[in-house]
Amino acid sequence: MTRETLKRQGRHCDEFSKIAIVVLNQVVRPFTAKWHRESLAGAFQEPERCKEFREDLAGLQQKLREYTKMLADMAGVEDLTELEQSGESKEQSRYNFPVFLQYDNRHLASGSASRRAS
Repeated sequence: MTRETLKRQGRHCDEFSKIAIVVLNQVVRPFTAKWHRESLAGAFQEPERCKEFREDLAGLQQKLREYTKMLADMAGVEDLTELEQSGESKEQSRYNFPVFLQYDNRHLASGSASRRAS
């Protein structure tokens, strides 16, 4: 979606591209590269590695919230991130990410999470 916007809008989205490229290349890509490699090595079969993943994911989400606020300011719209967080259930806020991302070890070990992501 980001690449489509950049191609479609070209030079008319300079400010957006400055943020989007940093987010994709310096924030999201290192996280996904690390945990894809770790997943292939069986990391999600180890409870400590699962805990590390959850902590890394919570850190990634915090960074993404900061960029969400910048994008909302740039677009001149209200940032609804805080509103969404205040409406979370206790289960969602336990690890600071939505329930659907709180896979247990059986799902990750069986590979069903990676099939869903494809």
